[in-house]
Amino acid sequence: MQPNPKEMKKPRIGVYVCWCGTNIAKMVDVEAVAAQVEQFPDVALSRNYKYMCSDPGQDMIIEDIKEHKLDRVVVAACSPRMHELTFRKALSNAGLNPYMFQMANIREQVSWVHVNREKATRKALSLLAGAINRIKWHESLDKRSVSINDATLIIGGGIAGLSAALEIANAGKSVYIFEKSDKLGGMLNNIDQLYPKMEMASAIIDPLIDKVTRHKNITVFTGRKPDEIFGYIGNFETYLDETRSPESTLKFGAIIVATGLKPFDPSPVEEYGFGVLPDVITSIEMESLLKSGDIRTRTGRVPKHIAIIHCVGSRNEKYHEYCSRMCCMTALKQARQIKDALPESSVYEIYADMRAIGKGGEEFYAEGFKQSNTFIMFDQKRGMPRVRESDPGELSYTR
Repeated sequence: MQPNPKEMKKPRIGVYVCWCGTNIAKMVDVEAVAAQVEQFPDVALSRNYKYMCSDPGQDMIIEDIKEHKLDRVVVAACSPRMHELTFRKALSNAGLNPYMFQMANIREQVSWVHVNREKATRKALSLLAGAINRIKWHESLDKRSVSINDATLIIGGGIAGLSAALEIANAGKSVYIFEKSDKLGGMLNNIDQLYPKMEMASAIIDPLIDKVTRHKNITVFTGRKPDEIFGYIGNFETYLDETRSPESTLKFGAIIVATGLKPFDPSPVEEYGFGVLPDVITSIEMESLLKSGDIRTRTGRVPKHIAIIHCVGSRNEKYHEYCSRMCCMTALKQARQIKDALPESSVYEIYADMRAIGKGGEEFYAEGFKQSNTFIMFDQKRGMPRVRESDPGELSYTR
């Protein structure tokens, strides 16, 4: 159970607000903040100083703990990642448990991200008030050492999971891979070629799978996923079957979640007619046609005109407001493959904004013009392109 502050001895909290030179003081009225929190319940004293992390700043905390019998300390300064250990050490040097300390980040989270001094000061005061209220719940803790298991569980057997597995296994550590499908490789198993160099996906993923399956430090479990994982960092466990016997227990100290991606279902985007018009397909379905080497419509006809719509389900507040960072490059890649397979076809790239992300992306985009592809831009805020059936077996779109 959590201790109730009302049932505990009345805390004596020391609060210290750092200027960090001008890093904090230029945007936060540190003197006003320190003066205001001194009126808070259970705050025994409140000070501000130019550099709390300096030796004089730490000495100030140590002396105040001893002189004013402080039993808790709050410092409003930079990120805890910078100096939390510094201040904990100061508490230890003063004879106070180092875990009776709380830090409020008013540099990275306030002064560095705001331009209005009044509002920044109010936010700093709010963060500091939260830290003061939190520290009332702190209890003295002791350090202890425990042995850890250096094996790693990786959930997902795609290229990310396989690459991570090899890195760890080559360092001499045991790795367990759980892949829910019956085959390693993940999404790359469904891809024909990769941009921008147009390598065959199989030429990259197949050797990786071979290395993983042959590695003495890697154990692969396909067709399954861990139903339950319990334990703590450094010592986790899961069961390999329902018996939950010691023999079926798998032990490891770290977990990597490499569960890959789930393709967007464009059915809700009514303008595009996916699921209604048979020849409106996803890029993953197009990859299957490209891998087969036989690009045809559902009725078996070789298409003469192919439109590729970008930003489906992304950069739109109805679906996902963010950019997927891959659909433009995938569309450009597939357009190139279609033109190579069907030189007489017309390919239309219908896009909201062209974002050729990654090394070589812009050059890859420029190559599309050399293939005489037609690029048509639309504005999602003014309406989506609408795909409709025109002549039997043909599709058209309107803006």
